[in-house]
Amino acid sequence: MEVGKCNYSRERFLDSIDFIGIKPDNYHRQETYKKQLFYHFTVSGRGAKGDINWWINSDNRISTQFVIDYRGKIYQLFSTKYFGRHLGVKQSVFKEKLSENDLVYYNNRIVNNFLLDKHSVGVELDTWGPLMSSKNKWYPVKKSRLKSKFVPNKNLNPIHESRIVFFDKPYKGFHAYEKFTDEQLESARWIAIYLNETYGIPLDYNEGMFNVNNRALKGEPGIWTHTSVRKDKFDCMPQPEFIEMLKSLK
Repeated sequence: MEVGKCNYSRERFLDSIDFIGIKPDNYHRQETYKKQLFYHFTVSGRGAKGDINWWINSDNRISTQFVIDYRGKIYQLFSTKYFGRHLGVKQSVFKEKLSENDLVYYNNRIVNNFLLDKHSVGVELDTWGPLMSSKNKWYPVKKSRLKSKFVPNKNLNPIHESRIVFFDKPYKGFHAYEKFTDEQLESARWIAIYLNETYGIPLDYNEGMFNVNNRALKGEPGIWTHTSVRKDKFDCMPQPEFIEMLKSLK
């Protein structure tokens, strides 16, 4: 991927979006300022419509504002003024990682996760994520019957090596992930720039963003990934092209 030559313009970005407009039951229709951007990946096959339909048919308000398919097509599910439940950080994590002064209580419950959701924008990138090999082929993973470990999901088509990023040192226990495409990363860049222009979300690269980060948990403004607040999540992996894109923003 060649960085530093982004042909972004606000008008071009807005014209490129396919606005889906999911029903208000799927998110919180409350206007809030935004200070964080969290990148996720979908853990699904190519094409974003299935993920969008899942959210449309759900009533739990778990959703992100944007989904980017493998071709770089941007789908917007609802306005960035509003918010969805996309992080799911347990109260115990905040209690373990943050000082008492950083915890926010409502009716004796820690509500830091709600505040993170409320003041952030979520962006999903369409990819299977972690992969495992079987007979020299690489497959998306699934939980075993006992749900005690991951195994290759051979009910799905194997992923061609041209679509895989390999790590010498496993990330979150996996040596291989289906990588983000150049087109996805360019669209992810456009969204970051747009949110910086709109809400002032900083574009600095945050070292340590691929593991649980106290700064992210505290709500520090900036760009993060789901793994910045959840040690049980894999999204997003430190793909070199992804890191290169993030570093090129500033």
